[in-house]
Amino acid sequence: MAQKSNRKMNFKRLWSVLLLIALVFFSGSSPAPFFNKESVLMELVMNSLKYGHYDPKPVNDEFSKEVFEGFLNRLDNQKRFLIRSDIEFLSQYETKIDDQIKMGSYEFLNATISIIEKRIQETQEFYQEELKNPFDYSMIDSFQTDRDKYDYVSSTGELRERWRRNLKYATLVRTYNGVERNKDKADSLQKSFDEIEENARKKVLENHEEWFNRLDKQERDDWLAAYLDVIANLNDPHTGYFPPKDKEDFDIEMSGRLEGIGARLSQSGDYIKVVDIVAGSACWRQGDLEINDLILEVAQGDEEPKDVVGMRVDHAVKLIRGKKGTEVRLTVKKVDGSTKIIPIVRDVVQLEQTYARSVFLENKNTGNSKIGYIYLPKFYSNFNSPNGRTSSGDVRNEVERMKGEGVEKIILDLRNNGGGSLEDAIKMVGLFVDKGPVVQVKARDRQPQIYQDFESGIVFEGPLVVLTNFFSASASEILAAALQDYNRALIIGAKNTYGKGTVQRFIELDRQMDRLSKGDNSYLKPLGSLKITVQKFYRIDGKSTQLKGVTPDIILPDNYELIDIGEKDYENALVWDEISSADFQTLSAGVNSEIKAIQKNSGIRVKKDPYFMGVKSNAEYLKDQSESTKVPLNFDEYTSMQKLKKERSEELKKSAKAIEDFNAIPLPEDQVKMDEDSIFSAKREKWFKSIKKDHHLYEALNITSDLKGNTP
Repeated sequence: MAQKSNRKMNFKRLWSVLLLIALVFFSGSSPAPFFNKESVLMELVMNSLKYGHYDPKPVNDEFSKEVFEGFLNRLDNQKRFLIRSDIEFLSQYETKIDDQIKMGSYEFLNATISIIEKRIQETQEFYQEELKNPFDYSMIDSFQTDRDKYDYVSSTGELRERWRRNLKYATLVRTYNGVERNKDKADSLQKSFDEIEENARKKVLENHEEWFNRLDKQERDDWLAAYLDVIANLNDPHTGYFPPKDKEDFDIEMSGRLEGIGARLSQSGDYIKVVDIVAGSACWRQGDLEINDLILEVAQGDEEPKDVVGMRVDHAVKLIRGKKGTEVRLTVKKVDGSTKIIPIVRDVVQLEQTYARSVFLENKNTGNSKIGYIYLPKFYSNFNSPNGRTSSGDVRNEVERMKGEGVEKIILDLRNNGGGSLEDAIKMVGLFVDKGPVVQVKARDRQPQIYQDFESGIVFEGPLVVLTNFFSASASEILAAALQDYNRALIIGAKNTYGKGTVQRFIELDRQMDRLSKGDNSYLKPLGSLKITVQKFYRIDGKSTQLKGVTPDIILPDNYELIDIGEKDYENALVWDEISSADFQTLSAGVNSEIKAIQKNSGIRVKKDPYFMGVKSNAEYLKDQSESTKVPLNFDEYTSMQKLKKERSEELKKSAKAIEDFNAIPLPEDQVKMDEDSIFSAKREKWFKSIKKDHHLYEALNITSDLKGNTP
């Protein structure tokens, strides 16, 4: 979880130690020494980890072995490039990487890049040759989909055979899908099996050509970033290195906004293709840019344009993004082959799908339409702007809007919410609980610090339900745990949440460099950022959510309940532990007084619901499928397997049909906007349709209807 830089976290120890290191590292007889950027970057990353991480791993031979294995897995996780002799050659570095790290040396990285680039060039021939002729689908053959069951092969001949199976599998999937689509076509439009298979091979060939085109564009900085990220990840799964472009993307995701034109782009061979246009964005309003346009040149206003043909998409994006109010001119190639210069004035692009939104829910059988529903996809916050949009501010606004319409009870949906801003989670708890402790946060070698909601008063005092699932993580778990500990809300969901009980902070390496060096260091920048785990958080009752997550008060069947997912599946995850409880007062009139009756009623409904019966069966099926990792490469066998999967999927779809008694009612203000704005209306209507098919939400509505008290 990232948190704002002004959060009270004591990093004086880290910076004082780094300053001491800097006095040695940057000293010398020359008044302006020239430092190797990569050595400086390694030094900054490793010392940040050593002195800033909650539980840093010692850099020793064992660490070296883990870097060795982790980096090779990162570069070739399906073992389609490197062979055993490559690994044997590289194994000379297996216990030396720790020493190289301490010296700022990159011998292992350099040797690995040299080998992997050579193998990438050699394997291009494999896919080109194998896809020239039809595959024989009558053979009894299989493909292993679990990469963890692969080992490195001994020869290029065996490697080619691995490629053959992989390519055959990719073609088989496309061929099967083509045959199925062919059945629905008129007789005059139907194609033969051979034609469908040929088209499938062509598409697989195109995809591999694009993939290898991207691999060919890999630069030294890309390999370096991956290497540093692997090193950081060994400390825990949420610590990682972010090159400058990736940090920018993270900020956009966290804030839900960016300044640019509002087009989504992808690499298509040597071209940058427009694949989507965000409704309401600058290019959408301008009107000339279209999906499938190919961008040839980019100019800043009336400056000389830069050719972007052959350029990597992330480099092109840097040219296209820019400050609100500035103009970018795109020279594009249209589908009909014509070219056009399109001037676009950049604006703020709001990624609406990331923001909180609300609606009233109605069970027509009960007639109660005053139960509010708030969907919160993530805990977003604009860290770079004090006046930016925040999730806590938006949820407060939604609650107050519903209060104006007489809302009686509220469901807050945190399903699939992976977390975000810690500060917003704390403020959001304060909307439903009077001031007091919300979460305990512990830094390394320090006593726990209690983070509180200091704002007096409660925005909403009525019954509250929080909906979670296996993918509710971090800030979602803080909020759910606090409301559960206060006995303020009823938690409903899968058997547990994700189990991420750690706090991350970004260290901007450029700023760190500026602190450590007074000379001109501009030639070293940009260095990127390090997202680092600096604290663990604990519930106010003292228990950690790390690994175990939050256990709901009412557990509903879930498709993934028999599969191990969550924080506990990471090898490097930090351990679960417990500290002393904070001083807080459980609400005597909370949900516990009603829980037994509500659990009983919910259990009766769930057992009778065909949908939840199907979910139980599907969970068992998914468990079996997760353990069966071999796929037949015989067309008839593959067809039979897909038929069984399709039948099961259809059964689940039938049970997940729209619920007749379930209705979503927009707030009056939103209804007016829907009447005036067709784009907004289309998005809301699509959301309402998904709500009517959401059986977990429907059961949450029924449970909420059963709640009587729950008033603080």
